[in-house]
Amino acid sequence: MSNQPDSDKKTIVVVEDDRSIAEVFEVVISSETPYQAFLVEDDIEAQQRIEEIKAVKPVLFILDYQLSTMAAPDLYDYFQKFAELDHTPALILTAYSPHLIEDELARRGLFLLPKPFEVETLINTIEQIILSTPSPELSA
Repeated sequence: MSNQPDSDKKTIVVVEDDRSIAEVFEVVISSETPYQAFLVEDDIEAQQRIEEIKAVKPVLFILDYQLSTMAAPDLYDYFQKFAELDHTPALILTAYSPHLIEDELARRGLFLLPKPFEVETLINTIEQIILSTPSPELSA
């Protein structure tokens, strides 16, 4: 999954190992929101492409909970090590029992969206998270 984002649009980084789901995210984000999707296949690729991810200055991470070698909260912790990414919120998607992880995610300030979900719910959730997150430029 390789794509070069348009530097004029704000970007949502999507880490999803199911290609068909990732492509749906790309279509939905680009057609139904003012944002663009930057697709990353899994946590390994995310670590390999960290310079590109930092350069796009994402407004949101959308992370599948179960990735190749780690869970989404661990990948989020990795992203938080970088100043360019430490104010970026994350939406975690899971088909697993959400009640088993929702307390952990809430303690860490991560948002949860259980699978399956409606496209409208995804769009509304993206907008709510981005609008409720202070811009790093304003807090600096």
